[in-house]
Amino acid sequence: MRWMAICVLAAAFAAGAEMPGDSSHGALELGTLSRLREATVFVQIKGVSYVDDGDAIESSGSGFLVTSDGRILTNWHVVSPGRQMGEIRLPYRPARIEAVLRSGTPRQKAYQARLLASNPDADLALLKIEAGDCPCLEIGDSDALVETTPVWVVGFPLGRIFSVLHRGPEISISHGCVTSLRHDDRGKLERIQLDAAVTPGNSGGPIVLRSGKVVGIVNMAMGASRINFAVPAATAREWMAGCPLKEGVGESCALEITGEPAGAEAFVDGRPVGRIPLRCLVPAGERCVQVRAPGRRTWTRIIPIWDGRRIEARPALMETIALDRCDSKDISKPGFPGGGATDIVVGKETASVAALERGPAIFREDFEKPSAIEEWRQETGGEEARTWYIEDGMLHQYSEDGLLHAIMAGDREWSDFAFSARVRIHSNGKDGRAGLIFAAGEDGFLLFRLHSAPTQVQLAWHMKDPFGWQIIKVSPLPRRAGGAGEWRELQVQAAGRRVVCMVDGAVCLASAIPVPARGRIGLYSVDSRASFDDILIAPLKGNWDAFPPTSPPPAFWFTENFNRGGEFWRSYEEEKSAPPWPVVRGACLRLDETGAGRINLLERFEIRNGLLRAAAACGSGEVGLVFRHGGGKYYLFAVAPGEKRAELFLVESGSRKRLASADPARVGAALNALAALQDNEPLEVEEGGERPGALRSSRLLILQVLATGERISAGANNVVLLEASDATLNTGKIGLYSKGGKAMFVHVHANSPQP
Repeated sequence: MRWMAICVLAAAFAAGAEMPGDSSHGALELGTLSRLREATVFVQIKGVSYVDDGDAIESSGSGFLVTSDGRILTNWHVVSPGRQMGEIRLPYRPARIEAVLRSGTPRQKAYQARLLASNPDADLALLKIEAGDCPCLEIGDSDALVETTPVWVVGFPLGRIFSVLHRGPEISISHGCVTSLRHDDRGKLERIQLDAAVTPGNSGGPIVLRSGKVVGIVNMAMGASRINFAVPAATAREWMAGCPLKEGVGESCALEITGEPAGAEAFVDGRPVGRIPLRCLVPAGERCVQVRAPGRRTWTRIIPIWDGRRIEARPALMETIALDRCDSKDISKPGFPGGGATDIVVGKETASVAALERGPAIFREDFEKPSAIEEWRQETGGEEARTWYIEDGMLHQYSEDGLLHAIMAGDREWSDFAFSARVRIHSNGKDGRAGLIFAAGEDGFLLFRLHSAPTQVQLAWHMKDPFGWQIIKVSPLPRRAGGAGEWRELQVQAAGRRVVCMVDGAVCLASAIPVPARGRIGLYSVDSRASFDDILIAPLKGNWDAFPPTSPPPAFWFTENFNRGGEFWRSYEEEKSAPPWPVVRGACLRLDETGAGRINLLERFEIRNGLLRAAAACGSGEVGLVFRHGGGKYYLFAVAPGEKRAELFLVESGSRKRLASADPARVGAALNALAALQDNEPLEVEEGGERPGALRSSRLLILQVLATGERISAGANNVVLLEASDATLNTGKIGLYSKGGKAMFVHVHANSPQP
């Protein structure tokens, strides 16, 4: 029998069949296969609700060792458990991360892993296990790839479905080719496209060449299309260069925090560690570090900690913006000399405003050189993505995906200037918007834009933290022959907190603005496939001889998803400063279960009238919304789900005055309606994981308050539960509230009420 087997193999070889280890016929060498089996790990995750330890989900993925002391590279989405509830994602605490070496074999060994660092934008995460002399894979050169390069995908598709007895699944290796290399317009490789088989569970696994060198990390599969994507190895290498691979990562790592102002309070994961400058010991891994001082924002970062880590924190000065009224203190003395006046109509206001004379140009760009775009920085939906290009002597933005597309002309800041450009919006049946960005800074930018569908122009302030817009002024678009798709010349003249905007040389609106007009300039496009040409910046000569009176802006909205750190939030307990609520990516947490009520105030905005909504999960106690907070007084809408209780209070110096209470039966019906949806709706199964169970007591609540003048209505889960009328407070800040249990807020939205 043995002789017959040898003969069969010999015949197969003579016929051209691939033999194990025969690299000339496409198979990997046995040494390379052995190294892949040893260095590729099966990653298992147990996620637990931040507010209810009994609510857990499990998932899995792949990863691979990159150092001999046990550091593992995988995807961020593999180690960030969560539950999708409609459009809201509830992040879960990664209570256990387990890396299984030699999975599915008798030599299998599982290790508890620590999350050292992550890069959600690149979908990368770095883990650490306590093991020595680990086999590891070498990071190769992804920039040398070409289409049709043979590659192998290594990992654990479908997770534990292919488990062996009580052990984990055995490794799978699929073969394919690079089918496309997705570059940005500067030539940087952004994604590797391949046709090898990729299924859930492969995420985080290595993509290797015949040599066994890693050229990519699996992170996306497009269904059954065999169009799959990977993060280039060069991206991983560049990111890991900022995560020292030789530093200590134990339970007691020395952390040094310096910065200014001296004496500012420092917190790690919501726990006080002292006042800066300081040195302390904290466990290694990703931590929420917060530094705060009176009159300043709370400096907040989710950053990796290792032994000897040094951090410099500089909380910026706090500035409050009134979203529903303008402050006239900066427009105190009109009557400066100017040229011929133009009557403009802004809503119901009429004002006489002159366009100033421009001096000689100090910046020009006609986009005749395609290389000009290399110095411009692009942003898409708050992230860097390149959708702009130069062609035929014009700058174009090709996407119609509804995201905010911006491009900035370098880092130079301008003040007291005129900024103009020609703009054309592609006619596509949508409300295309395009315009001029000015006074762009760290917190956002001012924008003068065209709207094609409603044929109007707007002056707006775009806010980055929280993300949103304040519509300052709106005016009809001056009519002219030609209509949609024609070129229009936009011009902004800005000085201090004054702005005059023009279309085709005619003044169309003027206004006070919420921030000084100083910063970078750029261009903007949404749903428009806009084109731009003939950019010019020039100094202004003279001053306006008149300026319109201030008036309430027509609209605002903003959304906080706690993805940027939440620097404008500040915690109070009975009007006294309290430790900040720590943040994770996608949530703000109150994990202190003491009975005291605590509020987390958004100190950036003053709001008079508005609709406030928030999504919160809680296991017990009360959660709620604070609004019109100021001078030691505020309104509080509090809901206790376990007691089926909802009440509206006026709070002054810690004393509550009940303004309205809801019928318990109505509260129960509102809570049960959403609870049934949560328990029964189909839920996405995480990488290789099983379908999670019910949400138990950690119900997701959608809280809502509408305040217009003296009238207040409040409810939960889109059901109005109570109404009241009170004239005590007419403006103030908004905030979040928790008492007597753990709470997690994942989404806050506010907007001006409809007329």
